[in-house]
Amino acid sequence: MRCNLLAMWVELQPPGLKQSEATSGTAQWYSLLLQYAMQICLYGEPRKFDPNFRGPVQNRSCTDVVCCVIFIVVIIGYIALGTVAWINGDPRKVVYPTDSHGQFCGPQNTPNANKSILFYFNMLKCANPAVLINLQCPTTQLCVSKCPDRFATLLDSWSASDWNYYKQFCKPGFELSSKSILEVIRDEDCPSMIVPSRPCEYIRITVTTTAHCLFAGPLNKCVSVLQRCFPDFITRNGSLTVANETIFKDGNNNKRSVSDLKDAAK
Repeated sequence: MRCNLLAMWVELQPPGLKQSEATSGTAQWYSLLLQYAMQICLYGEPRKFDPNFRGPVQNRSCTDVVCCVIFIVVIIGYIALGTVAWINGDPRKVVYPTDSHGQFCGPQNTPNANKSILFYFNMLKCANPAVLINLQCPTTQLCVSKCPDRFATLLDSWSASDWNYYKQFCKPGFELSSKSILEVIRDEDCPSMIVPSRPCEYIRITVTTTAHCLFAGPLNKCVSVLQRCFPDFITRNGSLTVANETIFKDGNNNKRSVSDLKDAAK
């Protein structure tokens, strides 16, 4: 009824009033009144509160009961799994890398307190399919205080002046003895080779694999991830290099491409 009366009133207004210029006060008043009329007719007035209204009270039931039960079971399972992991697990395994003897690298008040980085004796063995079975690289792993910063092999360093540098990556306490080079390599007392590496505390933004500083140029930034020695790969002029080298010598003094290191470090 109210809408009909407003509509009739609007239609009865003189045509000149409807077409008045917007600067006219009468035209502005007419425009506001028309907007008010449209709001009332289209939307109506708010419904008044009725304290006696109780809403639907019949045929009400819980929906998706099965999904609710599954959700509760999953939550209980997470709680149980977390409890078992907390009781029987060791949170340090998440924080610190471990060497081949199960010793943590870096915890305070331990023999490896100053050796927080994990070093791989032969990175090339990490390309072995056995990695997928054992979930770790099948080579000796040692806690060290820093990563190698140069290419070297055990054959070249055995009697050379840089042996003092090389032996810091051998097992603790190892000294030159009656063992031959082949026996040292067989017993894995020392790595057969070392390559320029850096602790992989960072993962380059352009990397699509996990936990490796690979396939990126020198200007890419990294975020903190792990404490492991990985070859310091840098792409220069479209070529993958390590310490500006594309070729290196392995433990048998054979020339290899740094692409082999890339495949092993994936």
